[in-house]
Amino acid sequence: MHVDIKSQGFEMTPALRNYTLQRLQSSLGRIRDRARHVSVHLSDENGPRGGVDKRCLVAIHIAGGAPVVIEDTREDMYSAIDRVSKRAMNSLMRRLSRTHARRGRESRRPVMDALANTDEPA
Repeated sequence: MHVDIKSQGFEMTPALRNYTLQRLQSSLGRIRDRARHVSVHLSDENGPRGGVDKRCLVAIHIAGGAPVVIEDTREDMYSAIDRVSKRAMNSLMRRLSRTHARRGRESRRPVMDALANTDEPA
């Protein structure tokens, strides 16, 4: 899983970069190999004025579909990263299960159509 981390409105520290990587890798667990690329955008919306303005946006790019995007804004950047990391696993699992279910229906459809079109003798 390739992770690209960018910051806006503040200087990225090595500690924050490592924390972000570790939280995402541990949160995604065994399904992280399904993610081709992960983009992380950390920003301080209000700059030095403070407030609830630390934003973390994560886009998880998977094969054959639109990216899974999770976003949160908190007063503390570490809290925003924690929240997004927790939600990332659930969002990715939902997307993968929907994709898997859709593929399962598509693969059964020709078989079901063939069975419905057979003429059985009375």
